[in-house]
Formats: sequence, C-alpha cells, structure tokens
Amino acid sequence: MNPRLRGKACFANPLFGTTSFHAAALFLVLGNSLNTNGVKMVSTNSEVRRRVAVGDFAFGIADTEDFNVASKLREPVGVVFPDQQAFGTLVIPALVLIHRGPNPEQGKRFIDFLLLPEIRKLLVASEPVPLSGAMPTLDRIKPMEVDFGKLVSKSKELSSGFLRQWVCKQK
Repeated sequence: MNPRLRGKACFANPLFGTTSFHAAALFLVLGNSLNTNGVKMVSTNSEVRRRVAVGDFAFGIADTEDFNVASKLREPVGVVFPDQQAFGTLVIPALVLIHRGPNPEQGKRFIDFLLLPEIRKLLVASEPVPLSGAMPTLDRIKPMEVDFGKLVSKSKELSSGFLRQWVCKQK
C-alpha cells in the first residue's frame, strides 16, 4: 500500500487456487488495496516468480514453492513474509477435511496418519522441490490469525464480485 511502490507489484489471477485465499486474507486485513496501489495481474504464481526475476516487477505475491523454484534456478529474487510485526503471513494448510465429504471417518484417519511424526519426516524427505536454505521454518514465521470458514466465504464473495470485476479490467 506504499505509494512509492505503485504499479510495481504483481499477483496471480485471484480467481483460482491458493491465490484466491491470499486475496481474501489480504482483503480481510487490508481492505481494497489492489486498485489503490496499481497491483497488476499475471496468469499464475509461476509467472509472478518469472516476472519478478526478470525485473518486470519489484515484487509479487506467490507461494513459497515458487520461491523455492527460483532459488533452485538461482534467479535473483528474495523472500519476504508479510507483516511480521502486525497481522502476519497467511499460512495455508496443505491438509484439509472436506465439509460433508463422502467419507469423513476415513478422511480423519488419513489425516491422523499423515500427522504422525514418522510419516511427516518421510513426507519432508520426499519433497519434490527441497526447501531452500533461505526459507525460514514455520516456527520462525508469524502466522496470520485466520478463521478459515470466514476466509472461504470471503473468497467466494470476492470471486463472484469485486475480484471478478478486477480480473476483467486487467485483461
């Protein structure tokens, strides 16, 4: 929201994937800053990474896996976790149980299995893009306090309203 950075930021299309949650979370804590500071839309998080790396934008909002890819490719980018003094960084759980899903008990057992310490170690060891040494561990990041129920509702509301309109203006 800093005026000196007007037009220097990019964001993946917020109608899809994790970016829809990033947008909803930022709206919940910051309000409408997309229009007020000239944030530009690009197609995907990978394009955010690429466009920042080549200097088209000063910064962009993307997932940590995109930073890891940039780091592995030795692209000239860094990582900043937003507002560690105030609202924190959105941490999106990678494991969820679908409300009213067809097999809730099996889903709960599967989640319990995946959360076993020995299974978590195996999953980390098998990470397809190993975490970069520049990436802090979760215990060093202040997470944004989020009610994921409200976040889902806000994401749906924005996707059918303001964000849809914003996306159409960007094209």
